[in-house]
Amino acid sequence: MKKYSFYLLGLLFFVSLSTAAQTIMTDAVTPSRADLNSGRVYIFKPRNPSSDKTDQFDMTGMGAAVFTASNVADGTIESYKHAQKISITLIPANNKAGSFQLLFYPESEHIPYAATNENGEVSIYYPLNLFNAIRGLLEESFTAKKKVTVKVIQKTNGYREGTLVF
Repeated sequence: MKKYSFYLLGLLFFVSLSTAAQTIMTDAVTPSRADLNSGRVYIFKPRNPSSDKTDQFDMTGMGAAVFTASNVADGTIESYKHAQKISITLIPANNKAGSFQLLFYPESEHIPYAATNENGEVSIYYPLNLFNAIRGLLEESFTAKKKVTVKVIQKTNGYREGTLVF
């Protein structure tokens, strides 16, 4: 009898461990059965527009470049990981309301959107290695009084595109 109790206890312990090891979905988005079968894993809930939109803005100047470095010093190995970001503010033609910025990030960082236009704030994200080339083209264009246009495309299916036209 003690033998069976021992085996039953071992079986219950094994079952409880295996059920505790199951992953729990804590995402803001609950995937459909089709998404589960496709192997997609959602890590954030996208903010897509209700209809496709394309916005275009003319720029007349460039503001200051802001260089930012950040980390979270919590005593773990992650403390040694620093994030770098450079942002350039663009000045719109006709004193258009809102803010316009180009954000440059390291390739190791994961940015969910290529471009955003929300609440009057337009941001386009580029890899950090393009900073010098884009800054140089902006300076040349604004000095020569050439037209610089920012175009942001946002579609309902999640497609985002940020374009800088010189």
